[in-house]
Amino acid sequence: MKTLIIIKSFIRKNIFPIIIITLTMTVILFILVTVFGKLQYITQARDIYEQADLKNSVYFEKSFNIGEDFTTANKKVEQSLKNYSAFESFLNTEHSLDEYSSFPVNKRYYSNELIIKMPLRLISGEWFSDSSGQFDAVIGGVIWGGVKVGDKITLESGLTVNIIGIMDSSAVSPSMNSGGSTITVRDIFKLSENILILNKSKLPAEYMSKNSSSICSIITYKDNATDSEKHKMMEYLSTEGITTEYNVILENTNKDIKQEISKMLPIPLF
Repeated sequence: MKTLIIIKSFIRKNIFPIIIITLTMTVILFILVTVFGKLQYITQARDIYEQADLKNSVYFEKSFNIGEDFTTANKKVEQSLKNYSAFESFLNTEHSLDEYSSFPVNKRYYSNELIIKMPLRLISGEWFSDSSGQFDAVIGGVIWGGVKVGDKITLESGLTVNIIGIMDSSAVSPSMNSGGSTITVRDIFKLSENILILNKSKLPAEYMSKNSSSICSIITYKDNATDSEKHKMMEYLSTEGITTEYNVILENTNKDIKQEISKMLPIPLF
């Protein structure tokens, strides 16, 4: 009883310092949670990018004219690249919008090569494989409610898909829809919010013709390409848009991580 009286007396005498300390610690906790979330996003994206074996690649942002359709423009670039001996592959994503239970759904379409290079983090089920069916899908985001692996769901458009995998709520996935002068993995990957991923390599051509491509792409060149062959290809790409080397993206990303920490935690906590 005497101890409780002492504690109450201490609180009454120090109520304002206690309030200030409590508020300060609440703010610090909020900052730490925010920092952790951002760092988790960036480092997860960086890990996927590093593990994708893209050392012989550039991130390409097409320059578009006013009124130009970027899907058509990107396909022209891809076709032209086939004339260069250094060229190996053109990786981008395609997308279209749909609805499920009145919620918007971002449908993304990945090629076989992108699927193999960038398997995503799942909480249940499995990532795409050679045995996956034509309309097998991986989903991510909060709108799917009680949907489970093995369920068949029908979207507003009438498309019925079989769910083979479900992503972690904090998982990231390649979107390639951001560009700029300083590219980091944040431009290549986004949080997987309310998305449904399909393997475009298995879908009918008429179905894919209705979709839009990502603004940016990852272009890989052959490992045995000579410096001269690479130079010719890069020279062509420089006339079509902006390229950023793989190593530069990783350097920018590491700087981004350091800046986030210094920006969110400008002074030591203790």
